[in-house]
Amino acid sequence: MVVGLCFLVGWGVYKQGLYGTVYVQAQTIKAQNNTLLPIYTELKPNATDEEKAKGFISWQRTLGVWLAAAITLAVFSSLFRDNMFYKLAESLMVGVSAGYWFVVAFWSSLVPLVFAKLLPDLAQATVLPGLQIPPGSWQIFGYTAPDLSALFPLLLGAMLLARLIPSFSWLARWPLALIVGTMAGLRLVLIIESDFVEQIRSTILPLIVMVPNSAEAGAPLKIDWLLSLRNTSIIACVISSLSYFIFSIEHRGAFGRLSRVGVFVLMITFGASFAYTVMGRITLLTMRLEFLFKDWLQFDWLL
Repeated sequence: MVVGLCFLVGWGVYKQGLYGTVYVQAQTIKAQNNTLLPIYTELKPNATDEEKAKGFISWQRTLGVWLAAAITLAVFSSLFRDNMFYKLAESLMVGVSAGYWFVVAFWSSLVPLVFAKLLPDLAQATVLPGLQIPPGSWQIFGYTAPDLSALFPLLLGAMLLARLIPSFSWLARWPLALIVGTMAGLRLVLIIESDFVEQIRSTILPLIVMVPNSAEAGAPLKIDWLLSLRNTSIIACVISSLSYFIFSIEHRGAFGRLSRVGVFVLMITFGASFAYTVMGRITLLTMRLEFLFKDWLQFDWLL
């Protein structure tokens, strides 16, 4: 594997200079204040030499391509056996994701919902210049009065950090219980609406569908046999699937045959769902292979 990778890199350097080289072209646009701002358009990997001559190499983007390729190969190395490169890529992925979502939560929750409400003037002057302070807000010594309702979530968040102190760790149970209870209540309503009520609503269908014979007003109705067959099939599949889970009646005779049909319906449904999941995973794999062969290796026969 290492020898093959070295061969590919050496061949690419010999044939085209360097793998993963990203060229950009500089353009200028006029901003609202009539100032010219430069923007950089990335060239495609199969750009001609004339197009590349008009631009220049973006070393930042080239480094990004190489870093992404190295991490991708490190993840793929787990197919051979567990190794330090895979563990490094795994730890890097977890750490970067945790840091990214921490920054997102800080700027999307803590700053606008807590800091901007407790100290609106300071937030407007420092981190949120576009913050709109409602006219007529209360003033205290010439400054906008804070919204004290933001102290409640700030206090609950501080209580969560009490878990780091063993003698005060019991304080973290209160906000945690509030979070779990609130999210459980919200999710319960959503699950009942989407997985129960909506499923029943989607099953209440007419067995015989009548549609207008033409687009004219008052046109006579006719039977749409295709929609009627579709609705009948849906209702039959639902009834047969539900009959399999009725254990108070012995599965014999006509009821047994009906539940047997329900088993096949469930198998087809689970198989389609599993195939859809596998197809999504294969799509992710092909996207990474496309990145390696097109953006990094820049094989001409793939471009």
